[in-house]
Amino acid sequence: MHSRKTILTLGAAGMAVWTALVAPAQAQLMLPGAVPSAPVGAPDTPTTGGPAKPAAPPPVKTPGEESITRKELRRNGSTGLVSFELQGKDLQITRLTLPGRQISRPADICRVDVSGGPFTLKPVGKHEGLSRYEASIEACPIVIDVLEGAVQVQAPGGVCTFKEADCNASPTGIWGPPPSSFKADEAKNIEKARAAADNTARTYFRALLNVTTDKQKVRAIAAEQAAFSSRREEMCRDYAREDVFGYCAARITEARAVALRAQLYPNAKEEAPPRKKPAAPRKPAAPKDPTPTGAIAPPPGLR
Repeated sequence: MHSRKTILTLGAAGMAVWTALVAPAQAQLMLPGAVPSAPVGAPDTPTTGGPAKPAAPPPVKTPGEESITRKELRRNGSTGLVSFELQGKDLQITRLTLPGRQISRPADICRVDVSGGPFTLKPVGKHEGLSRYEASIEACPIVIDVLEGAVQVQAPGGVCTFKEADCNASPTGIWGPPPSSFKADEAKNIEKARAAADNTARTYFRALLNVTTDKQKVRAIAAEQAAFSSRREEMCRDYAREDVFGYCAARITEARAVALRAQLYPNAKEEAPPRKKPAAPRKPAAPKDPTPTGAIAPPPGLR
């Protein structure tokens, strides 16, 4: 009798263990087309012999030349002037006024209206994801990177000397719209754009770290990201009313996101923002029954 109870007890215990082990598996019955879930502790992505690809970061739009044409851009939003036009496929500088300091009296400000234009710019590919151009101006050769509605200008020689005008011009810097051209609510829009660019840049930064295996490169990428805020502050501190609008910071942050994407996908074409799916056509409403409310409808055969 005792042995029979023992057997029943052991049998019940065995059944409980079997149920605990097998029941979860039975609970995971798959419907046609369903994807099985990974067990607890398993990696999120299947291992197929190679490194797992990171999740696709959000798309980022490379600034186009159309964003800078037919506008008067000024160095730091306040001095000098540059205007661009598209002539066919060629980007041209139609007007260029450079600010600087007098050669004879460096404490005094001067400016030079550069003659000989328009100047057709030579495209030299991409630099950190941005469209780059060279302007072969005899007295002042410059390099231009296209931002969204602005340009970043560099002078290989640092300063352009115009002896006849007694002026050492300084073209290097961010050339963008003056704050006087901003609308009343522009500060909110610019701040929103900068915050979005910050989030996108961080996403690309994390994705870039995930696919980089070389420790020295990882340290270099991390150091560059850590130094970005101070570099942005240095580049934008002289932009007119930057403390109010933050225009320069927004453009530089957008450029940072483009640069990180170029490092992550060096051979990829520009990734356009996803288009919204067109709304599905509405189904036509069912025709109303012409029978008056409260009336008795005749049989189908008598209608």
